[in-house]
Amino acid sequence: DPATAPFMQVMDALISKPAQDWGPDEVKRLADIFENLSFEQWHFSFALNGYYQVIADMRDLEHTSELVQRVVRLLHEYIVRNNTDPELSNKITPQFFAKYTAPSFVDGDIAMLHERNYGKSGCLFIAKALAYYGGYDIDEL
Repeated sequence: DPATAPFMQVMDALISKPAQDWGPDEVKRLADIFENLSFEQWHFSFALNGYYQVIADMRDLEHTSELVQRVVRLLHEYIVRNNTDPELSNKITPQFFAKYTAPSFVDGDIAMLHERNYGKSGCLFIAKALAYYGGYDIDEL
């Protein structure tokens, strides 16, 4: 999806090496990428981060609690409402959302980025909450 290409470039830049190891060329490259993001892309990114942070901050509760699951449902609804790919709109079921989102908080390169934002325990909690919302256990994904 061309609309997500700038996000993927940012992710690639952030994953490739820690910020403290960046040289001037890498900083300029990242600044150029951020400069080309639309307002809608910025807004969407900040909103997602906000939802994830709220979920991570709720880790004193059970990931199955009604309140946590309500926030996860609102996150899911936000993603569906703001989806730009008409073919994907009907496919973003709770199961699809859980299956393809929850693992990104515990496995792979993107999990490293999430861990910087939400901590290891926050990421595990988010993953469990998202998986449960879709009817899964995180270990099944």
